[in-house]
Amino acid sequence: AGVGTPGYWKNHPEAWPVERLWSGGTFYTKEKAIEWMNTPVAGDKTITMFKAFVAAFLNRKSDCCVPYNYFPRYNCVSAAREWLKMYPVGSGEKANSEAWQYSHGEEIYFCLDDYNNGFFDCAPSRDSLE
Repeated sequence: AGVGTPGYWKNHPEAWPVERLWSGGTFYTKEKAIEWMNTPVAGDKTITMFKAFVAAFLNRKSDCCVPYNYFPRYNCVSAAREWLKMYPVGSGEKANSEAWQYSHGEEIYFCLDDYNNGFFDCAPSRDSLE
C-alpha cells in the first residue's frame, strides 16, 4: 500500500488500520489523535513529533517495513514512542530545548519524516504507487 504522511492519515480516517493507538503512556482514540494532528504546532515540538509518530505507527500497522537505519537498537517508531513518554504531546518543548536538541528529538523526527515520505527502499510513498 505504501506509506502515508501525517496529512494523508489525518484526512483519511477510513484508511486507519486501528481505532486507537498508544503513545507516551496514553491511549488515543482515532478521533483524539486526528484532533492532535489538526492542532497547529505553534512552536511545540511534541506536536511535531506526535504527528510524525502517528503517521509512522499507522504505516507500520499497514504492513510497511520498519526503519532501523537511524537507530541500530531501535526503530524510529519505537524511539518516538519512548521520546513522547518523556515529553508528552502538548507539553510545550521548543526547538531549542534539551528534549529536541540533545535527547534525540530532532533526529527521531527526521527519521520518521523520511519514513513517512517514502524515502526508505522497503516503504515507498503511497503517492508513488498511484
